This record gives sequence, C-alpha cells and structure tokens, in this order.
Amino acid sequence: MADSNTRATALPPPVYHLTSHDPETGKSVFKSQPLEAEPDNKIPQTTLWHLHTTTTFPANLNDEVDLKEHYANNVPSMNTLHKSGGTVCRIVDFAPGNIPFMHRTSSLDYGVVLQGKIEYFLDDGASRIFGPGEVVIQRGVMHGWKTAGDEPVRMLFVLSDAQPVEVAGETKGTYLPLDKMPESTRKAMGG
Repeated sequence: MADSNTRATALPPPVYHLTSHDPETGKSVFKSQPLEAEPDNKIPQTTLWHLHTTTTFPANLNDEVDLKEHYANNVPSMNTLHKSGGTVCRIVDFAPGNIPFMHRTSSLDYGVVLQGKIEYFLDDGASRIFGPGEVVIQRGVMHGWKTAGDEPVRMLFVLSDAQPVEVAGETKGTYLPLDKMPESTRKAMGG
C-alpha cells in the first residue's frame, strides 16, 4: 500500500467548491475558496478522494451540520466505501494495470467515467468497457474495476445508502473481502 503522500496516478488532485448561506442575509454564498481534496490510498493502485459525505438522508444542511460531520469523520480516510444511512461523493483514480477488487456495498451508486477507459466486471463473468461520459448505475451488485489500457482512469461516484438486495432467497449485503487485501489495507478499513 502506498503511504498517504503517494497517489496511484499522476492526475492532479480534484478541486471542489462548497456553497452555503450567509447566516445574516440568507443569500447564497461560496463557503470557501476552492478546496483541494486529500488522497486516501488504502486500496492498492487506487486513490480515493472523498469530496463530501453525509450521515443522514435526507441530509441536514442546517447550521452546516453536514459539513461538520464530514470533516469530523471522513477526511481524508473512511473505514468503509459507503455511508450507512447517508451519501458519499468521491473521485476515484485507478492506476494502469490495477487488480480488480471484487466487492459489493449496500448502496445505489452512480459511476461516471471522467477520463480514460475502464473495464467493469460482474460476478457472473460478464464485463464491459466504459469510456469518458459513460455512466454505470450500480444497484448493490458484486463488481470490480480495472483500467483498460495504459492510461490512468478517473471516475466520479455518488453513493446513496440502500437496503440490502434480496434475490433467490438470499440477502446480498455489503461484501468487502478484507481477507483478500494486503494487511495494511485491512487495518485501514477496520478489518
């Protein structure tokens, strides 16, 4: 696993902009100058950039509760991939030649390819290659990602907590195979 200063790719850190309300005028304002995300490198050959998370849905935006909870619990690292009861907005950079990490979260995920080409694997053996502008709407399925070529891939993901999927009499809950990850990754994810 890379240390906290080593990213999976040479892509620049994402920059994001927060908005809020002026407490005196009620007008919409930019909360701050543009913010550069901090890298989370707990998954080998992958850098996660957690832009914003919430712990409830619908989110509580009053008195900036959502911002306080995000900064208190998630920057730069999270101990899971999704937020139970909440949402996650993140950028993910995949290094060329990355090893697909098969996993499932109890969440509804929207994945948008921003740069590069990536192969998406399902546990039935099917796969598809997606390029810039393509969107995957992922509904609690077992899956993995692998760069399709020599260039890094950057994706935007928005995850919303969901009930575990029940199919064929079986509950398909979150599956993060910590036993198949390097020890440093398992520890970072609470395993």
